[in-house]
Amino acid sequence: MYDSKETINDIRMYEEILGHDGKYKYHFNRYKDIFSDEITDSMKVEKFCYIYYNPWDASYLGYLVYTCDDESYRKEYERLKNIKSSDNYLIYGAKEFPYELYAVYADPYYGYIYAMTNPERNQFIYVELQFYNYFSEIDNEKFIDKEHLPLGFDAKWHNKIQKEFLEGSW
Repeated sequence: MYDSKETINDIRMYEEILGHDGKYKYHFNRYKDIFSDEITDSMKVEKFCYIYYNPWDASYLGYLVYTCDDESYRKEYERLKNIKSSDNYLIYGAKEFPYELYAVYADPYYGYIYAMTNPERNQFIYVELQFYNYFSEIDNEKFIDKEHLPLGFDAKWHNKIQKEFLEGSW
């Protein structure tokens, strides 16, 4: 086993990384259909970052923020609304999401993938925070604007969920 890390900030690599057959589109036994398969001309990307870090167990952080025209907004809204989301999505201390949540996968072992929107700006916000062993080895607050994270979310080393697992409270 060896330490490996990949950080991608170049939006031109989006489809290679998160496109339909992208390098990181499928992992943890899940196809990540919340993130769009492509970046279109109507998307005005404001932020993009994808990090894979594996010192022993893999951690993934994905972050995409963009605005678009009214028609593209409506189409993406419909696509996201048709995704079957997790019912119990407040995990790792999360109390609520700062914007309207359209689609979410939440797993107490692996973490989150979700899409939110700020309809006043025709803005979509996609976030992936996935990890093993009840904590993320990537400091998400270094890469994701705090206002795009669930309020109260904590997946750092020795977070409450990890402590309970390690103490055998599960």
